[in-house]
Amino acid sequence: MKFKDFLYSKKEDKKHTVLTFFGVKIKFKPFCLKTKFQRKEKCYDIGILSVNINSRICNFGAALHSYAFHKYLEKKGVNSVIINYYPESIRSLFITTQIFHNIKNCEFKNLFKNLCNAFYIFYKKNKFIRFFKKNCNITKYRYELDTLHQLKNINRFVVETDVTWLKYKSGFDRGFFCDLENMKNKGNVAYSVDFGSKFFSEKDSKIFNKYMDNFKYISIRNIFKLDYFKEITGRKDAIITIDPVFLLKTEDYQKIALKPKIKGDYVFVFNCVENNPEMLKQASFYAEKHNLKLIVVNSFVNNIIDWKKSFPTPIGIEEFLGNIQYCKYFFTNSYHGICFAIIFGIPFACYERKGNNDKILTILNLFDLEDRLVKDGCIPISEINYSEVNKKWLTLKSESEKFIDKSCVINGCNPCVERISGGG
Repeated sequence: MKFKDFLYSKKEDKKHTVLTFFGVKIKFKPFCLKTKFQRKEKCYDIGILSVNINSRICNFGAALHSYAFHKYLEKKGVNSVIINYYPESIRSLFITTQIFHNIKNCEFKNLFKNLCNAFYIFYKKNKFIRFFKKNCNITKYRYELDTLHQLKNINRFVVETDVTWLKYKSGFDRGFFCDLENMKNKGNVAYSVDFGSKFFSEKDSKIFNKYMDNFKYISIRNIFKLDYFKEITGRKDAIITIDPVFLLKTEDYQKIALKPKIKGDYVFVFNCVENNPEMLKQASFYAEKHNLKLIVVNSFVNNIIDWKKSFPTPIGIEEFLGNIQYCKYFFTNSYHGICFAIIFGIPFACYERKGNNDKILTILNLFDLEDRLVKDGCIPISEINYSEVNKKWLTLKSESEKFIDKSCVINGCNPCVERISGGG
């Protein structure tokens, strides 16, 4: 597979672009010719749709939940593939789009910052691409909403976890609602999906409700929104299921985790999306008090406060797991950071973020770990009874497995014949 095939699912005519530099308008047309080509994908029983390889900041959790769901189905003998889907909501916010916007509007201060971020993100994304190619089945081509209809060799689609059902400024993402002709009437599944903390307007509720007809089986992850979801959709069959990362065992992650090249014991800090100086301050105090090193990983390069204590080079998924597995104490404001602290049995402190904290509160509630949330600057120092936590994990996993066995393990289906789908 050529690199350009992996990145682009469609070439099309683009309009002229006008850039303005110091009042002078420059008009040019990118070298992009309209071509027609045939796209060949293998046949799969399950196609997994979510935010994963194309997340805006190359989010570790986004990559790992799709990896875990795919590997779990693989253990069940289900022939599945992760769909390399590039949603418009992510593309419009991706670093290249921001840089183009900065150039077009002569925003040179933001341009410099985004150029610095670009090196960080592209280096990190390259690690993500290598991880998916090495460990997963992933579609040969990358698909966008206007080319997703060409993906025809999938018997059933599963939209799994993350905030995929969020209402964006441009509306709902129809790809995540299986609202295309090639995706309908296939007994599609929504597994542990989320739609954020906001309530829908009456108009949006009607649209949202209509999309539910595209799914035969539905489960969500937000325990605080289950009743609301049932009310607006009338889907009384919807249940709560656990995040896909909990479907695998601890040993499954230990096999791919890389032990960090750090001499001595350390405190690990994962600063996700939103910078939290107070979290870093308290982690530094804890590390100094217990004579531990301090290691910090940030989702954004501009979140780095102290380059001597942070990784200036972005780490990959394997290193991320290793950093959690071998640390003595973990500080984070990341939902999936909390998940992997639980999976590896690591003592941790978690911090709320501005806006939506439902998913963080949900995972703490499910495992009776609400006391790990930092309030009034008090770091939790009590030991976690992981024996009890693991019992809850097994119970939650068992309930979720029943849902997957019913909805995703396709028995006696007729394998579709591998065929060539038309190009764009």
